Amino acid sequence: MSLAVSAEIIESYGDLARNPDISGRDVDIVAGQIADAEPGDDSWVICHVPTWLLEEKREETGIQPVAGSDTIVAGGIEAETDKAFLVEADGGEAWLPKSVITVFEPAEDAEIDIPQRGLSDFAPGGDA
Repeated sequence: MSLAVSAEIIESYGDLARNPDISGRDVDIVAGQIADAEPGDDSWVICHVPTWLLEEKREETGIQPVAGSDTIVAGGIEAETDKAFLVEADGGEAWLPKSVITVFEPAEDAEIDIPQRGLSDFAPGGDA
């Protein structure tokens, strides 16, 4: 896979947390997808797709985001051009333009540890 113009090389969880395209649960979702991916697997892509584009592609092709997310797509790359990936994800297949999506590419030595959270993190004021 040739890296898209908007590719982010991810070395740590902090790289994801600082990314302006994703926040909240999507950070953990991308981290989990990266942790599950085979290192150097060029046939798989993990990316953020803007809501407007994903809604359009979902209606046209049936492509779905990763469970728990509205904008993260992870799937197999069926074909690639200089301008787009043809991605198969959750029963649908769609061309995703590289100029619009953000691809999350794990660094070779990436260690993505998802921080553990306790119930107190979700209570009002941070105290359970």
